[in-house]
Amino acid sequence: MIASLYARTFDAYNKHFSNRQKDNEMFLMAQQNYFNDRLNAVGYVFLNDVYETLGFERTARGQLVGWFKEERSNPIDFGINEIGADDLNGPAFTLNFNPDGVIYHKLPNI
Repeated sequence: MIASLYARTFDAYNKHFSNRQKDNEMFLMAQQNYFNDRLNAVGYVFLNDVYETLGFERTARGQLVGWFKEERSNPIDFGINEIGADDLNGPAFTLNFNPDGVIYHKLPNI
């Protein structure tokens, strides 16, 4: 699978990273489940909301793109893929997010 321009690496440089593989997997899956629940409850999720929660920096593009409930036939998917381990830092993961694209213009005016 080719990484999208929204992909990130979850590794020892991330404040939420653990040297225990299962802890990382549980954290990432819990956040993915949370954002799917949030999408169903609120109707949209910006990519920057996900980035910030996972410990990544917000981006200009992340403020424009995300997931919009009315266009989803599949759930939010972080595209979690383990990419190896070393003896000191444990496994790292690539996260290849699947946003719908630009959604800011679809939100109701407040």
